[in-house]
Amino acid sequence: MNIREAILQAKKDGLCITRKSMPNSYFYPTNGVGRTIICRENGSFVVPGWEPQLNDLIATDWKISTVKPEKITDSQLERWSTDMIENLKKKPD
Repeated sequence: MNIREAILQAKKDGLCITRKSMPNSYFYPTNGVGRTIICRENGSFVVPGWEPQLNDLIATDWKISTVKPEKITDSQLERWSTDMIENLKKKPD
């Protein structure tokens, strides 16, 4: 299935999506500051802000995983927001 179909189905049950070609990679799209969060198999967060490449967006091997992400806390959102602002302030090399 395509990424849109996978997201719509996964969101109903609060699950992550994954790709057949990317085993052990779990993605949890949000509308928040975390954007799309990469999760571990146990549902804990690895990193927020995953940005898909063109090949990810047009792929048809997306599927719903059984991974249920942990609840996002206010402190995580605050830390992610702070990190994002700090990264934007950095001057490019």
